[in-house]
Amino acid sequence: MAESFGNEFTIVEVTTDDTAIRPSRQLWVAAAKPSQALTLVLTAVPEGWTVELATGRLTRQ
Repeated sequence: MAESFGNEFTIVEVTTDDTAIRPSRQLWVAAAKPSQALTLVLTAVPEGWTVELATGRLTRQ
């Protein structure tokens, strides 16, 4: 049986480690509680990338 990560979405800011040009930032949506979202995203991105909870909110605009 699959593990439950809650019923909420968390926005995570991902920073790449591409220093050849400059690091880029991406917003990822994790279907998990904030306390679990960082770990889930870290397991999905390449080694060396960093993640943190996004401070802003997404709006319809």
